[in-house]
Amino acid sequence: VEDEEHLKISEYYEDGEEALKEQDYDKAAKLFTKASQLAEDLYILDIAETLKEKASFATRIPELLKQRDKHAQEARNYLKNEDFHSAYVSYKKASELSKKLLDFEKEEEYLRLGIPILHKTYDKLREIGREYEVHPPPLVEADVASGQPRE
Repeated sequence: VEDEEHLKISEYYEDGEEALKEQDYDKAAKLFTKASQLAEDLYILDIAETLKEKASFATRIPELLKQRDKHAQEARNYLKNEDFHSAYVSYKKASELSKKLLDFEKEEEYLRLGIPILHKTYDKLREIGREYEVHPPPLVEADVASGQPRE
C-alpha cells in the first residue's frame, strides 16, 4: 500500500507540473496540495513542506504575472514620455518579479531594456545640470578677525 501512495505522490506532482505549464494554476495548486497531504500522511515531512510551498506559489503566480505586466506597461508609457528614471524603475520591478516567477528569460530581457534607459537618465541629469549650472559669486577677500570684506 505504501508503495502505491509514493506513486500517487509522484503522479500528483507530475500532473501539477503539467498544469503549471498549461497555466492552470488552480489545478496545479490542488494537485500539489494532494501530494503534500499524502506525503504528510506517510510522515515524509520535508517533501510535504516543499509541496505545500509549491501549492502556495502556484496560487500566487497569476497576481505576480499581473504585477509584472503592469510594471512593463508602465515602463513603456514612461519611455513614451521620456521619463527615463521611472521607466528604468518599472523595468527593474518587472525583472525582479520575473525572478520570483523563475522566468529567467524575462528577468534578463527586462534588465537588458532597463540598462540603456538608466544611461539615458544619467545623460539627461547631466544635461539638466549643465543648463542650470549655478556659478558661485566671486570670492571676496575677508578680514579674518571681523569676517567683513576688505575695502
